[in-house]
Amino acid sequence: MRPNPFCQPEAPAWLAEDPVHQIPRLLEQLVEVAAYVPQVYEILPWIKGMDTWGLIQERMSHVFLPDASPSTQEATLTTFFSNVTQPMVELIEALYVSPLFRRVATVEEILRRMALNVGTCALPFDVVTGVCCFFGRRRASMLSSDPVQRQATTWRIGWQQTAVRMRTAHSTMMPFLILVIDEPTQKVLAFRRTHEPPGDADVLFALYDALVFFRQDRWCLHPPVRLRVQQPLPVEMIQAAKVWGTEVEAVTPYEFAFVQQWEQELTGRVLDPVQYLRLFDRACERTFGYAPFLAKQRAA
Repeated sequence: MRPNPFCQPEAPAWLAEDPVHQIPRLLEQLVEVAAYVPQVYEILPWIKGMDTWGLIQERMSHVFLPDASPSTQEATLTTFFSNVTQPMVELIEALYVSPLFRRVATVEEILRRMALNVGTCALPFDVVTGVCCFFGRRRASMLSSDPVQRQATTWRIGWQQTAVRMRTAHSTMMPFLILVIDEPTQKVLAFRRTHEPPGDADVLFALYDALVFFRQDRWCLHPPVRLRVQQPLPVEMIQAAKVWGTEVEAVTPYEFAFVQQWEQELTGRVLDPVQYLRLFDRACERTFGYAPFLAKQRAA
């Protein structure tokens, strides 16, 4: 399990590691990505006018002429990325350089939630964008292979309110359970709990869990040939399905028989939210031979 990088305040700063080579490489990557993706200039406007060779010349001048002014380009970079630690960069690399081709906004949201979980400040979107640009060349190189291999199956994604009451800080409630099911086998591939009716982000994260943790193929994505999703369809899911060549169908709400049968065994009980997830996970493992919640914990 990868530790939360926001729990490591003593971790070394990213650009403190081998700055002689790291900082010019960083600037080179930023300028290169911005040349292909002009929107980067809108997020990181200070890149305009910067160049790697100019940075190297400034460094050389400072070496041979100690009284010369320090490199303004280097100062800009080190100041902008001053709050980025090496563990944060390693996590961003794992999230961004992936067959899932996550958007920068998705990477930033994952980091934001991890920071929120430990009560610390998250990295701003523009800083996360800069770090992602550093790995732009590696991410692009993945396109030379075939990162998407579809499965000849159908997945259903839906949700329903649980019949089991769960404790909250001041009372009890019946939250919602999102499920990703392999229709031919009825196997539960992923599930998530939400306090309110799920939004687009919750549905997308459930699909993410099924894609990443079920097969755990680091360099290849295995989406199904068909997705049947409870209305409304997230726009991002439609866009991703077009890239994968996956057919997407909006379906009406559906009661999952497996969940209903299992919850009958818990009639009258009041559970903690995590206890509910673990018990349901064990039921999935007994029935289908796969525990989605445990698989995610082991891989995360």
